[in-house]
Amino acid sequence: LSSYNKKNKLRNFDGLKKEKSVVIFPHSLNDNPHRFRSMLFPDFYEQVLFILKNSEDFKKINWYYKPHPNETKEMLIHHKKITKKFSNVIILNQNISNKFLLELKPKFIITNHGTIAHEFAYMNIPAICTGDNPHINYDFCFTPKNRKELKNTINKFIKRKIDFKINKNQIYEFMYLHYEYFPN
Repeated sequence: LSSYNKKNKLRNFDGLKKEKSVVIFPHSLNDNPHRFRSMLFPDFYEQVLFILKNSEDFKKINWYYKPHPNETKEMLIHHKKITKKFSNVIILNQNISNKFLLELKPKFIITNHGTIAHEFAYMNIPAICTGDNPHINYDFCFTPKNRKELKNTINKFIKRKIDFKINKNQIYEFMYLHYEYFPN
């Protein structure tokens, strides 16, 4: 089932504030955090805690948290426990369609190395990656070098101090190399 399927619509979607939102796309908490060369955090739990703690500095922003579609029921319990501590964070169903999240027009999204980075960048929504990722050599994603830079990048995007323009040719090149050239 595509994560852009029309059937997985959020029931109260029309009531959500669309102009001031950020979407966090956490990886599975028990997944391999160091799949690539490096990451700003020892694991995805620490990554999520850092992001959520920093979200408290921006109470006027809706922080949406969408667990990975393949997350286990057991791990979903942990995601719910973590987000429950942060009143400004709205945890979403893991199967909600990304098509409807695009309609929120978030200021940016956060992931570590997810495909969501180039998918949302293609739709002119900035992606911040918290570690090494397949997109690292392209300008359509931001990959801060340390936690301080991550916090500053989040702050700049919220305050619209980063001019973000997508060169879609970079995304086409990435997709060709990543999905066609190297695998074959």
